Amino acid sequence: MIENPELAHPANEHEKLFIVFWQNALKTSPSRQQAKQLLHRVADAQEKSIAQSLPDIEESAIREITYEKGAASLLFYRSAFENAPTVTEKNLIETLGKIGQLENDIFDVYKDLQHNIHTLATRCKNISALRLEYATLFQTLEKQLAQTNYPAKNKQKFKSLLAAIVSRGYVCLDFLAHKEKQHNNCFEPQSLQRDELICDMEKPTNQLKSLLYYLKI
Repeated sequence: MIENPELAHPANEHEKLFIVFWQNALKTSPSRQQAKQLLHRVADAQEKSIAQSLPDIEESAIREITYEKGAASLLFYRSAFENAPTVTEKNLIETLGKIGQLENDIFDVYKDLQHNIHTLATRCKNISALRLEYATLFQTLEKQLAQTNYPAKNKQKFKSLLAAIVSRGYVCLDFLAHKEKQHNNCFEPQSLQRDELICDMEKPTNQLKSLLYYLKI
């Protein structure tokens, strides 16, 4: 379906829909071959993520799968632009994909537990360690952004967009850290209730906290 979607024989409605979107994407892609290569990388990453359902999967394997899923996906989206990314921008995009996937897992602790999916967040025993990993990724992202050769005003605008995304992650980490504190300073998500694992970003208090983090960043 990736290499020759016009010749594919879809087995269900999901595959039919994929083919429609993929053919439309290829029509406007500045580099059909690059788009195909990157989509193969996305598919490979998703296939490897099946291992996250194994109870004995190592944390190092979880981290590798998590970061590859995020990096591959965002780099694939970037291939829609006409200008090819420089090495510096490519690294930045991959880091942004990594922090995006990590943030997604931080918000999805309850859902992932229900589906027996092991992530860095579900395996976490100490939220401060998870927060440090999240913060380190963002610091790397800031450094990589500074190294790009785009105009300063463009980089500042891009950082503002990043801040809006990353600030939400910090609010959720604060939420989980509070629950950890309530349970003898040990984060054991398997023993927590649904409302103790889901950070509702629609709440005005959480929106205010997110705004404060945004301004700080």
